[in-house]
Amino acid sequence: MAYCSGVCVIPNDANNCGGCGIQCATGQVCMNGTCTTSCGTLRLCGSSCVDPMTNALNCGDCNIACPSGQCANGQCVPVSGGSGGTTGMNTGGATGMNTGGATGMNTGGATGMNTGGATGMNTGGTTSVGGRTGTTGGTTGSPGGTTSVGGTTGNPGGTSGNPGGTSGTTGGTTGTNTGGTGNVSTGDPPGYVHWGSDWAGCAWTGKDTLKVGSNTVDGNTITLTQATTISPQDFTGMQSGDNFCAKGTVGDAYEAVALLGFNITEPAAGADCSYDPNAAEQKADPGVPPSAGMKGIAVNISSNVASSLRIQIQGPDGGTDANDRWCYDLNASGSGGGEKLFAPYAEFNTTCWDGKGNDYNNEPISAVVFLVPGTPAPTPYEYCVIGFAEGNAASDAPDGHVDLGATKGTIGGGCSDTTEDLDYQRKRVTVDGKQYIIQNNNWGSWQSSCQTLEFEGNSFTVTQSTGTSPDGAAPASFPSIYVGRNGDTANGTMTTAATDHLPKTIGSITSAKTTFAWSGSSGGDFNVSYDVWFAADNPPNGGAMYEDAVSGFIMLWLYDPSSRQPVGSDSGQDATLCGKSWSVWAGDRGASAGLPAGRPVISYVANSTLQSIDCDLKEFMQDASTKSYNGMQLSSSWYLTDVFAGFEMWTGTTGLKASNFTVDVLP
Repeated sequence: MAYCSGVCVIPNDANNCGGCGIQCATGQVCMNGTCTTSCGTLRLCGSSCVDPMTNALNCGDCNIACPSGQCANGQCVPVSGGSGGTTGMNTGGATGMNTGGATGMNTGGATGMNTGGATGMNTGGTTSVGGRTGTTGGTTGSPGGTTSVGGTTGNPGGTSGNPGGTSGTTGGTTGTNTGGTGNVSTGDPPGYVHWGSDWAGCAWTGKDTLKVGSNTVDGNTITLTQATTISPQDFTGMQSGDNFCAKGTVGDAYEAVALLGFNITEPAAGADCSYDPNAAEQKADPGVPPSAGMKGIAVNISSNVASSLRIQIQGPDGGTDANDRWCYDLNASGSGGGEKLFAPYAEFNTTCWDGKGNDYNNEPISAVVFLVPGTPAPTPYEYCVIGFAEGNAASDAPDGHVDLGATKGTIGGGCSDTTEDLDYQRKRVTVDGKQYIIQNNNWGSWQSSCQTLEFEGNSFTVTQSTGTSPDGAAPASFPSIYVGRNGDTANGTMTTAATDHLPKTIGSITSAKTTFAWSGSSGGDFNVSYDVWFAADNPPNGGAMYEDAVSGFIMLWLYDPSSRQPVGSDSGQDATLCGKSWSVWAGDRGASAGLPAGRPVISYVANSTLQSIDCDLKEFMQDASTKSYNGMQLSSSWYLTDVFAGFEMWTGTTGLKASNFTVDVLP
């Protein structure tokens, strides 16, 4: 054996052919220290020429490693220890050998499209080679289809020990690699990675095959103005300590997709992790079922752009069979540093965008894939998979941090989209450990208008808006940022439940500190306002549906245009709250959405325009629940469910900016 960078390598190793670090070209093997195309009388095992009669790592046949380190006549034989120890016995494994199967990569997927609901956001599905047409969703649509790659499992090995010493010294350095989290091991093929103690294989990227212009998918014509891009193409240049990241743009169609995947049952011996455009139709190896006692996959991921992220598990036939791959919407909030999330096996479905496909039922898994689905607008993305592992909670995800900076991106558009998807598009972000949701909410005249928001962290700017009031009274849109659940939670993905401490009764809240600032023209037909929603029952346990302000709400108007006024009428009473003077308006919201009249709306209108606010919303809740204005009053037993800040716009107004919205509700 040769000794390269602290590791013993086998003779005729194609990665160290005739000397350390000398790699043979693709399609070549190493024989007698020379790169060639044939092994002659020797046996080809992976990319190396070996003599199975004497090779301790391929004794009698490929991938049969001798624990003793010695092979004679094709049989493993014991070795006697000398004064120098045991000649470098390797307790970390057989030089990184693995026992899995072959790899397969599918750049296809499943098309899916949902049309959203009154407060819904849908990011569509994905498709490509081997994809299929998705279905139309209901009133609370959610992201669409998925795709992935085949993979295989191998047992992570260790590095060989050094040769034994002399004069009774120990047998050298013992191998210690047990395939740690995201471990790129010396001696493994380039681009090969170990996850935990069991999962290992090639890392890879993939994308759809749609082109700019007209495409035909399952008999449907798909037109693209932006083709999908992804970088890097593969991870063969990966070094220990590097991060598995992907960035680019997904094309402007539900059928588009970008993927970052990991084969998990692939043997290191013979693995080729370089990009292979012809791998899509290959069958992957058998895979492995979930480990006993493990309920799902815990993920640590970092993202800083406005893109949906899904995790998909795929079986050996997943490359060509949509029923052998199952997805789950991670709804990563894009903290820019690292976020631990949990994907329960019980919630994976072949059509995770609507949950109407086949549920995952412990079928063998060959690959774990992270993907960005397409929407009717080009979708920029950047994300890093810091680590993943089987577990029972998000806390089981590997530790780690990748700083991608503040989450930023664009949502909305919809000028050429005939569905409501982009008009109601939302994106969850994390800032200083708190979750917020940016929402486009172009609800009033979405069929004939479009609206676009550019955001960074907990701030956004209205860059496009063409709406008009549908009836002259109701606003055309409410671009905003919020904490809470906002009625439609998109199957539970669009909430800030992890950090908002909601719902909570007014009486039990000790403080609800908030900050918000805005800028832009004050000459348009818009207001600057807070919406604060309440429900008489605890929505998860009580009888009330968790819709918009089912029992009543408070508004704060920081800017009041001369042509508009709040619900009801001026009570004639002023209130001094948070050190500012407010006129108090109150009225009955009236019957709507199947809910009765009599629900109070109490609005606090600043007597002079406020460009920013930094105060405690509990002061307003306390006032509205202890005083009656025009016969309207809240109850201290009602639950605070949501807090919004943004712009109610009766006509399209661009250039408005909402900055640094925060809410911190404390019991």
